[in-house]
Amino acid sequence: HHKQSDFGGFLDLLLDFVIYLAIPLALTAANPTLLNMWACLALLSSYIINLLSWTTLSALLEKHKLQTSGRLTSIEMPTGLVEGAETIAFYTLFLLLPTHLAPLFLMMAVLVFFTASQRIWWAYHNL
Repeated sequence: HHKQSDFGGFLDLLLDFVIYLAIPLALTAANPTLLNMWACLALLSSYIINLLSWTTLSALLEKHKLQTSGRLTSIEMPTGLVEGAETIAFYTLFLLLPTHLAPLFLMMAVLVFFTASQRIWWAYHNL
């Protein structure tokens, strides 16, 4: 069926971020080198900036009744470089290559910061 539940969308997003935060923190706690801790901090910081960029943009899109896609989602937002599939790929690498956490965390952080900048650029040109 093609029906979305607002609560389902809310819960899906909330639980996604619980997992997105818990896994890097757990992996870093299991191997708490200084480099891993700083890389984890960079990754989590990129998530905060990205989350703020897109939730704020989503609220403005709703306010202006704008759509960015024909996708069936609970929350409207422009697409970005790092989305679900890319996140799954990185998290798989985090779990498979725990001795390479720092470079993987930093690589993903750069890509997530880039994704936030894409949304900022989109907002500048479309709002």
